[in-house]
Amino acid sequence: MKHKTAITIAGIIVAFIGYGVFQLHSYAVNELPWGIVHPMRPDSVAMATWIAQAEAALPESRFDSTFVLRTDDSTILEIRLLRPIESEPVGRVIVVHGIASQKEGGLGAAAWSLEQGFEVVMFDQRGHGRSSGSTCSYGYRESMDLLTIMRSLKPLPENRPVILWGIPWVL
Repeated sequence: MKHKTAITIAGIIVAFIGYGVFQLHSYAVNELPWGIVHPMRPDSVAMATWIAQAEAALPESRFDSTFVLRTDDSTILEIRLLRPIESEPVGRVIVVHGIASQKEGGLGAAAWSLEQGFEVVMFDQRGHGRSSGSTCSYGYRESMDLLTIMRSLKPLPENRPVILWGIPWVL
């Protein structure tokens, strides 16, 4: 009797393990790839609270403009340009946010850069924030978007640095 019970229990354990492996495989094949190229957009209520706090850290005397840019494949990118008012920018900082974030994730970098006299460009990558699209190509299209943005901006005076400030993953 003990032998039969042990075999039954072992069979149940193997069945549970098999079912778990099947579910994991199913997730890895069906769900995971979709989730990787379709990043979640941040929760609007929580993000709005965080943005309001981060906005408060920005210097009050600044030029602040938001505009949109259409890429060659008709994706609409929302761009925010911040510039010191008191003087010509000493350079330009382009803040690139992480996956499943948005341009406001770079407000801390923007505040510091403005205090140092830099012009700051932040943008929502395709499929993020207020830009159009629903997928992320992990750099393939995004690098072309960055070049499009850089070409659309007014050139800086000679010998002024342009700095790319990348923020990894989610903020």
